[in-house]
Formats: sequence, structure tokens, C-alpha cells
Amino acid sequence: MEKFSVKKPFTVLVGVIMVLALGFVSVTRVSTDLLPEFSFPYLVVVAPYPGASPERVEFSLTDPLENALGTITGVKTVTSTSSENYAVIQMEFEDGTNMDSAMVKVSSALDQLSGTLPEAAGTPTIMEISMDMLATMYVAVNREGQDIYELSDFIRTDVVPYLERQEGVAGVTPVGLVEKSVHVELNQSKIDALNDRILEKTNEALADAKDQLDEAQKTVDEAQEELEKQEGAFGSTLSGAVFGQLSGIVINAANSLRAQANSLIEQLNALNQAVAEAQPQQTQDLNNTILQLQEAEALLAAAQEQWNA
Repeated sequence: MEKFSVKKPFTVLVGVIMVLALGFVSVTRVSTDLLPEFSFPYLVVVAPYPGASPERVEFSLTDPLENALGTITGVKTVTSTSSENYAVIQMEFEDGTNMDSAMVKVSSALDQLSGTLPEAAGTPTIMEISMDMLATMYVAVNREGQDIYELSDFIRTDVVPYLERQEGVAGVTPVGLVEKSVHVELNQSKIDALNDRILEKTNEALADAKDQLDEAQKTVDEAQEELEKQEGAFGSTLSGAVFGQLSGIVINAANSLRAQANSLIEQLNALNQAVAEAQPQQTQDLNNTILQLQEAEALLAAAQEQWNA
């Protein structure tokens, strides 16, 4: 190596220059990343269902989503969680799966299933798990001279707002904070005694009200009987008045008929005298007619007498 360096110094110089150049380029171009980018073969589907219980979410939302998403090509396992108001379905794909293509397949499956989901359910959201979703820093806070309640207030009002204002911080989530609360326990024996007294007063009030209703019903029944009696008496009076009025009308009609019959008899007598000599047979017929009219008049008078009686 020494002989080669002595015999060909220019070649060695060029090699050294190339190594230095490559080193310089490497140092200036290579970036340092404390958290390299990883591709996780996981997709998460979050489906909201406002106002639904976990049992209803599982029956109406989680089961249909699991059945539809579990048939997608490349899916290894499907894990679901049914909670109040929402469902979470996590899908693990085979290693080497193109996650962009997998996301398109999942979106297509959700579109086909949208018509069968409950109307109150919201649109499912697809999320791809990456290292950016994981927390990169955990900070523990302690302060001398303060208890847990004062420390929680300090973190909530001072530390969290300060960290959220820093550049590059996407969000701050405090964990382990406590709040003062009041726990109230009721004395069940006193509650039962109070309920018994209320029930007793209520029963007494209901009994008094029932007695008053019975008395009112009795009064109504008596009034109903009196009303029926008055209606019967009123009906008899009304019937007598009506029949009396009808009797007067019949008497007037009979008198009018009698007057007309007398007028007809007088006319027939005059006609009998005029044609007695010329038409003996016709005279006999007229006499028969007069007799019939007289008999009718007698019958009418008899009927009137019976009606008046």
C-alpha cells in the first residue's frame, strides 16, 4: 500500500478527494429522524349512533359492519367495541397489504352498507393508524406545598394552556386530574316512613273524595227520578190539550159538513119541484138521493154526539 501510494500519488489524491466529497454530501443531505415513518397494516372504522345504548349499537350497527368488513380481501382479524353512542371496528390486514387500496375497499363496502344501517346512525369514519397518532411525550407535573386538588387546578388552568400555545404541539390531554365532589347517601328507613305517611294522607283524601262523589251521585239520582215524574205529568197535560184542540177542529168540520148538506138538500128540493111533472122517474131518483143524504146527516149527527160525549 505504501509503494502504491508513492508510485501513484495522484490516484491516491483523487480517491481521498472523492471520499471527502461523498462524506460531505452525506453529512449535508442525510436527515435525522428520531421517529421513523412506519406503515401499520391497521384501519379503524368509527360509526356514531347518538342516543343508542351499547346493546342496541352492537345489534344494529356493530354486527352488520363486522359482517361486511370481514369479507374484504386481505383482512386478517376484525375486532369491535360497542359503546354508548358509537361503535369502533378495528381491522388488521396481512403484512405487505397496500393500505391505500385497502382504504378504497373499506370505503366501498361502507357505501354499499349505508342503506341498511339505522337512520339515526351517522356516517362511519375511516382512520388509518400511524405513528403520528401516538403520543410522543409524557410529562409528569409536581409542585411542593399543594395537595392533589390544588395541583389539578394548577395543571388545568396554567400548564395545559401553556403547552397548547407551543409551536408544533397538536394537542394536550391531561391524565390523573381529580375534582372535588359531594357524595349524598339517603336514609332509606326515613324515606320509607315518609312514603308511608304520604300514602296514608293520600288514602284519606281519596276516601273523602269518594264519599263526596257518592253523595253527589245520590243527589243526581233523586233529581233524575223527579225529572221523570215531571215529564210524565207534563206529557199527560200536553196530551189532554192536544186532544181537546183536535176535538174542537172535528166539531167545526162536522158543522161545516152539515151546513153544506142542508144547502144541497134545499137545492135538490127546488130541482124536484121543477121537474116533478116532466120526469117522474128522475124525480124518484132525486128523492132517493135526498133520503140518502138525510140518512148521512143523521149518522153524522150521531157521530158528533158520541165524540162530544
